[in-house]
Amino acid sequence: MFPDFVSFDFLLKIIFIFSFLILINILYKLRNNKVMDWVTVIGFKIEIGCSVFIICSIFTIYIIHFFL
Repeated sequence: MFPDFVSFDFLLKIIFIFSFLILINILYKLRNNKVMDWVTVIGFKIEIGCSVFIICSIFTIYIIHFFL
């Protein structure tokens, strides 16, 4: 499925670091934005949804790869 020079564990580590940086970004925005307009709130909810989807897909791929 992947090329020989890209291992599955390396790919998981890259995706995990990327999702961790997204979560840090969300927490930073929560701390700094006390008053948000509705456009910022909608974009913020989309960003939270995307990061939760990325993290859930990481764990699903991890479980499928190591238990099947």
